[in-house]
Amino acid sequence: MEGDIQTFKNFSFIKFWIGSFISQLGDQFGAVAISWLVLQTTDSSAMVGTVLAAYAIPMLIASFYAGVLLDRFSRKTLLIIDNGIRGCLYASMPLLYYIDFFNIALIMSIMVLAGALSTVSRVGSVSVIPNIVSHKELDKANASVQISWQIAYLLVRPSEVSSQVWSVHQRRYF
Repeated sequence: MEGDIQTFKNFSFIKFWIGSFISQLGDQFGAVAISWLVLQTTDSSAMVGTVLAAYAIPMLIASFYAGVLLDRFSRKTLLIIDNGIRGCLYASMPLLYYIDFFNIALIMSIMVLAGALSTVSRVGSVSVIPNIVSHKELDKANASVQISWQIAYLLVRPSEVSSQVWSVHQRRYF
């Protein structure tokens, strides 16, 4: 029980945990927003799938290299850089739409880069926890981070939102 309480008294862990949750929440909202934007501008559900694949495939490939980067460089610095760049990439999409410079090739390029970068956070977040908490607190800290990631996913529910978008999209034609 003492280890449980100590984990939540660790200010470094609390900052990391909150930051990780906010990052995951941003990823989930981003997936829904990008899907909606692509659907609205292309009127093609196939293009939505293609854009989301442009995010997922580089993530898979980059996972082979993320561990090496995280072992060679400061994990904290890499996590900050990754989240900062991905935040800017996501923020650029509505800006591109607003200035009428939105095109699928550019969005696909942004998604490829964001997908490749996201692996740093996915792998790095798990690997940095032992540097923040004691060995005795490790199970509680890992569980807390994993639960918060699932909560972020459930709060946004991309599959539910996507199905609602699809039903709205279909109503136009029937």
